[in-house]
Amino acid sequence: MVLDRLSQEGFKLSLDKCRFCRTSVTYVGYIVSGAGITTDPAKIQAVVNWPRPENVGELHSFLGFCGYYRRFVEGYSCRAKALNSLLRIYPSETGQKTHSAKQPFGDKWTPECDQAFHDLKQRLTAALVLAYANPDQPYILHVDASLSGLRAVLQNNT
Repeated sequence: MVLDRLSQEGFKLSLDKCRFCRTSVTYVGYIVSGAGITTDPAKIQAVVNWPRPENVGELHSFLGFCGYYRRFVEGYSCRAKALNSLLRIYPSETGQKTHSAKQPFGDKWTPECDQAFHDLKQRLTAALVLAYANPDQPYILHVDASLSGLRAVLQNNT
């Protein structure tokens, strides 16, 4: 019935690429299952072996990778603050460039940067499962708003 419906809606499937009767599916860096959504261990293994960034280019790569999985790290913005602050020292690629993306950080890499780097690595490798909402359970709605944004999180009370 599913294949017929997809065909009616104009979707074309290659049956040799389809997998049926699976309890979980890997999709764009996530594992989706009946329990919820979690990070793909094959992708997260890269974080385990990630060396400390030595320059702006390497830090951008690390933060870009971590940012993709930020929803799995509670308080991601606060935890990455020291690293993002370090990027503000250097001008953007579109602005007037006085430092190379390959220039070493040197003494600008502080103990706070080191702590943030290791904290993000640890939290990403121990990422939780984002569970689906259960309408039979109580929830807490956390909201925050400002003139430029709005955020809400629906959190299970257990």
